[in-house]
Amino acid sequence: MKKEEIKKKTLLAVIIILFLGIYGFLFGIENLPLGLMILFIAVLTLDKDLSFKPKTSFLKILFALWALTLIAFYNSYQTTAIGIILNFLAVFSITFSSYYLFSKNSYMGYLIAYFIMLSKPITIDLLTMRLFSLLFGAAFIVLLNIIINHTKEYKSSKRTIDKLLNEIDNAIDLKLKDKAVDNISFNVQKSFYLSIFDNLSYKLIATKKQEQVLNIVKSLQYIGILIAKGDFNKNELNYMKNILEKLKNKEEIELNYNDIKTKEMYLVLLNFKVINNELNKKIKENKGIELDKNYISQRVKNFLKFSFSKHSIKFSFALKMAFITILWQILGFVFDLVYIKWLYFTSVVTLLPYTNDMIRNYKIKLKTTFLAIILFIIMIVSVQLMNFLVSDILIIIALIILFYLLILKIDDLFYRSTLTAILSLTVSLKYIPLALALPLKIIWTSLAILVSLVLSLIIMPYSLEKESQINMKLYQKANNKLIYLIKEKCLGTGVDEKYSLIVIANLLSENIEENEIHKKQKEINELANAMLNYLEIIELNEGMKENIVKIINKEDIDIEKIEDIKEKMLLNTIAYIIKENHLTNYN
Repeated sequence: MKKEEIKKKTLLAVIIILFLGIYGFLFGIENLPLGLMILFIAVLTLDKDLSFKPKTSFLKILFALWALTLIAFYNSYQTTAIGIILNFLAVFSITFSSYYLFSKNSYMGYLIAYFIMLSKPITIDLLTMRLFSLLFGAAFIVLLNIIINHTKEYKSSKRTIDKLLNEIDNAIDLKLKDKAVDNISFNVQKSFYLSIFDNLSYKLIATKKQEQVLNIVKSLQYIGILIAKGDFNKNELNYMKNILEKLKNKEEIELNYNDIKTKEMYLVLLNFKVINNELNKKIKENKGIELDKNYISQRVKNFLKFSFSKHSIKFSFALKMAFITILWQILGFVFDLVYIKWLYFTSVVTLLPYTNDMIRNYKIKLKTTFLAIILFIIMIVSVQLMNFLVSDILIIIALIILFYLLILKIDDLFYRSTLTAILSLTVSLKYIPLALALPLKIIWTSLAILVSLVLSLIIMPYSLEKESQINMKLYQKANNKLIYLIKEKCLGTGVDEKYSLIVIANLLSENIEENEIHKKQKEINELANAMLNYLEIIELNEGMKENIVKIINKEDIDIEKIEDIKEKMLLNTIAYIIKENHLTNYN
């Protein structure tokens, strides 16, 4: 094991022990299972960068935890119609919002914390202490996230830009040696776009600084892709290398369009011009544009329309998670099943958002359940042979060790399933006799898998292929909108949504199966963005604007009659975008 890895794992162990030690000291050992879930939430939330808006993130997490606490307090003593509705709303809201407000998988931590509070009722005298413990937990989640995420590479726009500049420089050197260049090297981390998306205003409108960074990054990325795919002569490559050197040294560049013979070289120079223009901008303020209420209202309406539909993985999965929880609650109430709340915990890990590999995952879950029972029995027998009394302290120590091991390999399904099953059995000793806990674990796991399987296949089944198709349609809609923005730019109308569209389109593209249509639509996205950049820095004459509008409206014009080389290249590029978009668009 590398020294760096040992340091990280040691630091992780120290953080876990320190947090649980402080949490147990402040709020009592009986609340440590809840403290473990706070830790679990903190780990699952690390892929969502909360350091951009820490105060807002803290308030969101605190509100979620307090709302779950109050609903659990109401539901833990009685089952009423209102309680069932509140339970449904709590589970649905947390599962649904985890995709937006927290992180994709953090719903597990929140729901398990909620179910722990449901399973262990407290008196009203202890409610204030529990709320304070969750206030402490919310602060810890955000603080840990800030510590881990504040130095990540994608946080620095300069590092992202420098990386692309170096990649382009290396690509030119390879081309000069007649070697192939892989355009994958110009891919920008998804985290970079996520960081901008997370920091957009609620209107999804970028600030001037974000616009500047996006223009530079997208232009550099497209130059790299053009170099990788294009066939440039040595003079063109050396010319590009010279421009690149000037950009690195922050020198003014002058572009020569006179000897352009290909569309690719024209686009390279166009993107260099965009970069140069952005670098020379003086950004004095960091405000986005003001929008009218109708525009914002339409944005919200579109968001709600898609989010609460059968096409949304968030909606379908949250609905199934809420439904299965209510099913167990009603069955427990009707048949007076004392330990049925264990099914709540089991369902959180057995219900899966996608149908892909579902049977294989469930087979692994059953195998790991039996393995966990065997290992758990060995643990119990070993403890008894050593004459240790199974006490709260011993259970807490076991939980800390198991939790630490779980975090180390949380992405390994077999490993994770085995450890979560042992964790579940260990926690159950506080509520269920050992002789009953083992058979119940097998029965509840089998029942949860069976019901989860039926729900997943009947109620809005969702697969990765279906998600890819939906994202492809949304990606094409974003490209259609970018093309429409070119038209609006020429007509002098509309709102500039380019930057939010670029960010959203790049995030969508990450979750689309790679095929010829996707490749072509990515090219259309890059070209449309380049054309919009060009229109921002060059004042076109009215005749050119009319020609662009005609091409977008699919009206015939004779481009060959255009004498100016730059204007001809521009119109040919627009015509190419419209043609290819029509051929590959099935919206």
